[in-house]
Amino acid sequence: MPNINKIIKKLTSSYTSRTKLDEALLLYKYARKTKGFIVEVGTCLAGSTTILGFANKSLSSRVYSVDISDKNHEENLQRIRKYRLKCNLIIDKSVNFAKTWRKWIKARKVGKLSMVYIDAGHSFKSAYRDMKYWVPLVKKGGFVLIHDYHTDPENSVVKAYKKFKESGYCKFLEAANCMAAFKNIKKEIVYA
Repeated sequence: MPNINKIIKKLTSSYTSRTKLDEALLLYKYARKTKGFIVEVGTCLAGSTTILGFANKSLSSRVYSVDISDKNHEENLQRIRKYRLKCNLIIDKSVNFAKTWRKWIKARKVGKLSMVYIDAGHSFKSAYRDMKYWVPLVKKGGFVLIHDYHTDPENSVVKAYKKFKESGYCKFLEAANCMAAFKNIKKEIVYA
């Protein structure tokens, strides 16, 4: 197994990631604690996708990363193949893929999510919508990580989380730079 600290430092110091080192380590830490599927909302350059893939490499599950843009898709696929990571890149709107995931659960093609990492649209509306559609799919005790979660109360992502917090799903665990980790404390949506 490669030295993950070296890989994370390499990823966070290259153009392929906008994630800072302390954020990458937090992401890796919680992904390693999961036992099941991980969904990343917002692929961009696949830096965080790669980190999630390495964290999940020895586990029997997969990482699904969804992004509306196909701009870097081929480069991202090459990176994932290079490291032989168990990651699927999905080009779709986050909400559409959340609806697809619900159908897959119903058809028993996939299980509940162990973790969701949200780093897509940064407007209030977009961030709130991602939380509203994805967090209820995370099993109780699973993790929710949100990027661009600043201490500035006027930040759109923070405002969206504060509104979503009223649903009672998440308990704050810790933060690193602009990334916050939460635990899902509410039972996930059950599909018959």
